[in-house]
Amino acid sequence: MSPKQGGIHGYLSTENWQKEIATWCPALKLLNYYGNQDERRHMRVQIVNDELDFDVILTTYNMVISSADDRVLFRKMTFHYVIFDEAHMLKNMATARSVTRFPVWLNSSFKS
Repeated sequence: MSPKQGGIHGYLSTENWQKEIATWCPALKLLNYYGNQDERRHMRVQIVNDELDFDVILTTYNMVISSADDRVLFRKMTFHYVIFDEAHMLKNMATARSVTRFPVWLNSSFKS
């Protein structure tokens, strides 16, 4: 999703994170999981088929929850760390959003 498609906040957020990672951790291989449904579908296939080499997946909360396929992908992936820049989306666990959406993360396998 480009800024023209109404995703300006998420786009700017990921763009800023890209710059920070490039500045402070240039050796990290970054996958920017952001785009329209077709672009994300292509990335999902590449991720599942282990065709992409990455250390970090950069995305937004809205990209993770935007479709059933996106939610399934992130439920199945194993993460060492998860950082939420958009923590305000998750802070109130009693909200309908947290009850229906947060299990995407709770059902994931996290390694310490």
